[in-house]
Amino acid sequence: MFMTNVEAIIFDLDETLSDRRTAIDRFMELWIAQYFSDRLHEASYLRDVFRRLDDNGYRVREELYPLLVEELEWNSPPSKEQFIAFWREHFPKCIEPMAHLYEMLDYLKHRGVKLGLITNGPEHIQRRKIDSLGIGDYFHSLLISGTVGIHKPDARIFLQCTSELQVAPERAWYVGDHPVNDVAGSRGAGLVPVWLARQGDWSEDQHGDSPAHTVQTLQELIALYDRLHPHDAY
Repeated sequence: MFMTNVEAIIFDLDETLSDRRTAIDRFMELWIAQYFSDRLHEASYLRDVFRRLDDNGYRVREELYPLLVEELEWNSPPSKEQFIAFWREHFPKCIEPMAHLYEMLDYLKHRGVKLGLITNGPEHIQRRKIDSLGIGDYFHSLLISGTVGIHKPDARIFLQCTSELQVAPERAWYVGDHPVNDVAGSRGAGLVPVWLARQGDWSEDQHGDSPAHTVQTLQELIALYDRLHPHDAY
């Protein structure tokens, strides 16, 4: 039984607070212009291959590079180090906020909800994304796995965040898009998992127990919180 009296809401970053799909589209324009100016007629194919091999960011760049070189028959590619440097320089600048991001954060801040953020990834990349979005000051606890040395879905990173927020895990929502890292991970630590689905339905056969709540937009998250806390005037 999940408690509805929420004292804190903790968020994932990529595909939750930032619109990674849009950011990838912007990055791929730069990537194609830089390395495939002679294959602009294949831009749609190049983008499709990149998206598939990128696996929505869950494939590390060191693994992505050789797959791209092989599948695209990439003639005269940069070195792996040059490719990763290009990614690190340009991708954070392509970051886009998820729709209703600032409206949602301002709303929760006004309601007095403690806010946290937990994101997997290297410190220098994730920090630049947070800075580009201008959202760092909203959070009372901000944990980047590359800094703390613990990665989702490890329960310890969720519990470190709730400890810093000084709330019991069962009184915290964790909002994220990934069925394992975010939903299963936060549930395993005793938090209330909220799945940001965007599109698609939850498959219990594939992902296990359903999240406590499902929303498709950050605007729906506002409505969900408001519905479950009707006596707290906004």
